[in-house]
Amino acid sequence: MWQLTAGDQCKLHPGKCRLKRLHGDVNRDQQSRLNSLGINSKIQAVAQAEDPGAIVHVTMDSIVSVNLDEFSNDQNSLNLIINELLKPNPQFWIERTMKQVSMASYRLVYRPSFIEGKYQLPLTQPEHWNIVVHGSPRRDHSLNGHDSVYMHYSWSTHMLTDYKSPSISEPQLGMIDGQWVEPIILPTDPYNLMQRTGYACIDEADYPIPSAHPERTEWVYDDTCEAEDPFVYSPTAACIQCHCSQTVQISCIDALRKYVGAVNASFIFTRLLII
Repeated sequence: MWQLTAGDQCKLHPGKCRLKRLHGDVNRDQQSRLNSLGINSKIQAVAQAEDPGAIVHVTMDSIVSVNLDEFSNDQNSLNLIINELLKPNPQFWIERTMKQVSMASYRLVYRPSFIEGKYQLPLTQPEHWNIVVHGSPRRDHSLNGHDSVYMHYSWSTHMLTDYKSPSISEPQLGMIDGQWVEPIILPTDPYNLMQRTGYACIDEADYPIPSAHPERTEWVYDDTCEAEDPFVYSPTAACIQCHCSQTVQISCIDALRKYVGAVNASFIFTRLLII
């Protein structure tokens, strides 16, 4: 009897294999991820006589930056930009944070393609996001060696849904205080991603070729993308790998570290009690 090998499974479900190679076994490692984030999860079962709905609180702390590498040979312009970026301007950093957070959209919407037995955990619309920037902007080369001005921030939102949906999307959210950590690596500077890294972080799987647009990379950003063999067009088979319209010889993470800066982020989903 013909059987699929592990390699064949990765051809059929490349996103799941790529995510496991990049982030490990996210199901098995949940407790260690929670512990590393200083979270002591205490799950309680709450009996419900009727459907009261459900609230899931989502949080994430990270860094967002402006990459200044392109101005290294223009000291006058560089000084002017740095002076402007170091001025107090919370709204500028909040808007930049919104762009960075939106880069997680593809992974969360197409979550079934990346984690076995899981379903979508889409974020709310940006008007329902709460963003708090911390401290003042800093300029140094600490983000993978790139000349950057950056800001720390905390992001959060609340997802309101029916009682059963959270447990369908993520079984860990089936009970009150249930938690799930979704890891993702984001570009520190969320703008000009394709201009800097080409198609390295662009997942074109199952999209018409070409669909990626440099001003809408949040629709197709995938941190798990790797260097791949060229896609061979066939009228009877869709492209299921990351790179379909162009051949890419560098992984997304290596491209981010080399050309932009990469930051490890954790979206923490917590089911709350409705009182």
